Amino acid sequence: VPVQYKIKISANATAEEYQLPLTIQYRYLKVIVQERADMFEYVYNDAESTIPLTIRILPHVKAQVIEAVPEQLTVGSDGYLNLRIRNIGPENGTLASVKLLRNGKSPIIPVDSTIFVGDFRNGETITCRYKVSVSNDATNQSYPVDLAVSYTNREGAVVTSAMTTFGVPVNEQPAFTVVSP
Repeated sequence: VPVQYKIKISANATAEEYQLPLTIQYRYLKVIVQERADMFEYVYNDAESTIPLTIRILPHVKAQVIEAVPEQLTVGSDGYLNLRIRNIGPENGTLASVKLLRNGKSPIIPVDSTIFVGDFRNGETITCRYKVSVSNDATNQSYPVDLAVSYTNREGAVVTSAMTTFGVPVNEQPAFTVVSP
């Protein structure tokens, strides 16, 4: 009988195999006693078995933003965001693209959202530069932005990493006043 369970695997799980014990409790028919021609007595036994399930965690690329440096990023204007990103996952991604994505209703909106980086090996650090726009309703504070890496894994499948969220500081627009001589 097919049975489905929802499980949660920690984002920090390493790429290896884990044994998960599955305990099954059931009843089975032990004997049928026929008392008379039209009367039966059923006797059941209770049983329990533990089956080891093997769960294999596939290796993956995991992006860590080491540095996020905004260039001329002010309220109501366009600017640039320079990122240093490290692959802290156990997988080497090939044909990798790094995508900068808007986080919910964040006032930081990527204009150039995808950069092709080629090979993104375990432990490697790359630099990416994105053009972003800041909406007029932003203030002088940090706002969240999401980042994901799409790559080809060792099995040849194109996969996308889990989202990485980080903060980007935004400055208020400069205010000018004209002082009469």
